[in-house]
Amino acid sequence: MNNLWHALRLKVIRGTLLANFLWTLLSLAIGYLIMHIGLEDRMTDYVLKDLKENLNFIARPFQNQTQASVVSWCHSIEQYQGKRFTIIDQDGVVLCDNYADVDDLVNHSDRPEFIDAMEYGHGESNRSSSSIDKLMLYASIRLQDGSSNSPFVLRIALAQGELSYYLSKMRSLVFKNLIAVLLILSAIFIFSSLRVGNPLRRLENKLSRFDIQTSKNLSSFPQGEDEWEKVDLSVDRIYHELENKIDEVEASNDKISTIVDSIADGVIAIDSEEHIILTNHNFKKVIDLESDIQLQGKSLIDVIRNVDIRNALQSVIKNKAPYSMQISLGKRAYQVRVYPLLREMGAVAIFHDVSQEQLIQQMREDFVANVSHEVRTPLTALKGYSQILSELSPTETSALTEYTNKIERNVDRLTALFQDILSLSVLESRQTITKENLNSSDIVLSVLSNIKINYADKNFVFIIDNNISTIHGDCILIEQILTNLLDNACKYSPENSQIMVKLFKLNNNSIIHIIDQGPGIPESSLTRVFERFYRVDESRSRAIGGTGLGLAIVKHAVQKHHGKVSVWNNDQQGTTFEVSLPNA
Repeated sequence: MNNLWHALRLKVIRGTLLANFLWTLLSLAIGYLIMHIGLEDRMTDYVLKDLKENLNFIARPFQNQTQASVVSWCHSIEQYQGKRFTIIDQDGVVLCDNYADVDDLVNHSDRPEFIDAMEYGHGESNRSSSSIDKLMLYASIRLQDGSSNSPFVLRIALAQGELSYYLSKMRSLVFKNLIAVLLILSAIFIFSSLRVGNPLRRLENKLSRFDIQTSKNLSSFPQGEDEWEKVDLSVDRIYHELENKIDEVEASNDKISTIVDSIADGVIAIDSEEHIILTNHNFKKVIDLESDIQLQGKSLIDVIRNVDIRNALQSVIKNKAPYSMQISLGKRAYQVRVYPLLREMGAVAIFHDVSQEQLIQQMREDFVANVSHEVRTPLTALKGYSQILSELSPTETSALTEYTNKIERNVDRLTALFQDILSLSVLESRQTITKENLNSSDIVLSVLSNIKINYADKNFVFIIDNNISTIHGDCILIEQILTNLLDNACKYSPENSQIMVKLFKLNNNSIIHIIDQGPGIPESSLTRVFERFYRVDESRSRAIGGTGLGLAIVKHAVQKHHGKVSVWNNDQQGTTFEVSLPNA
């Protein structure tokens, strides 16, 4: 009772109870009225149907019987459960009636059930009987006299007074049931009020304690008049507050996503169940995935197949301690640092690409090793020749001259080596170059004049096929490109052979071909001739005095022009070096 009292103290509960009670009462009253109106008609229809079925059953044995035998049967029966049986001939004359004396009955040819039976075989009606002064329900059937073939009608009737008695009892029973239903529903409503009232009061108390001080514009919310309205308005306030918080979180997430995506390293974060929390675009590049593929929520094992990475992440989640390692994925090398996410109970991994650093380090080591090797040989020779000179007497002029010349050649070799190293270093350190339109004929002739002096004893035939007037580029670098390529051609070409310099335009590019008649380059070495200190034939290259840096300088000078350099073997003999320089 105490809970019921507390529940009924809630305005919304009182209103709900009253509304439910009134609606239930109204519904039951309408239902009873509809039943009251329709029950008599339905009962009448049902009784008529029952009378016709009984009549069909009774008439079945009298098919093809004489009219006299049916009349005899009628005289033999008494009143039975209020049912009246009548035999009427084809002229409407009553031959038998178990309720009245036939002499007192008028002709029935005008009775509707008789007319329908004679015309259609069956008939029915609901009317007052003038013979016995009662409301009756009639059903009739046409029969055939077995001897004379003349038709006659068998009629059955039931007084409506019997029907009204049963209707009254049924209405009373239905009314009592409706009262019982009303009481049961009232109890259910009260029980439901108890079930709803207590949680509603607790919900109202919790919502009233909800801290909305950080919300803006909440003072404009109206105060509710009943408990449900208060709850509804409180939920609106909470929803408004949550919307603001969600907007703030989404804005914060967008900022974080932008910041994470701007990081040059690949980043992936997972939770303790090894599901991906976030990644950035560079991580997708690390594992070679399209940037529009969504990884959030996927399992780590479905995204990363590398066992070392998964083990590192699992170790950090378990031990909550940072971990670092270096791995190779495809052709790239990465320094991977993994850190624990303590609040999220997960881990974040950062993939720093160290491929370029490793390449630079390897190139530095190779360069130092190659320079050391290239310098050691002439220095060793210089030391040896110096020791020999110190042991010779001044009178041995021919020997002195020989060893002095050898020392001079090794000094020249060192000078050329360091000159090429310096040229290469300057090229790599230059950020920009100054381009201008250069007279192609002048620059080619200038370079060739120097080359001819250096190789005057080999009697080369230089052929110039110049189809362009200008070359767009840096004057010093263009001269260096032509000098190194022509010098390389002269070194490896036989005496009295031809060396062609061909210039033409193709697709808005200036093309330079240096074509020699040398021994050619093995196919395996064609892609490596532009590497520093690379020699196809070490012994032959040292014999002709090459430093191994000339073609590397050509490649870097061409790249400074955003051009391309390539080489191939000719069909008959020799090689062709091609330089392609953009005209603008």
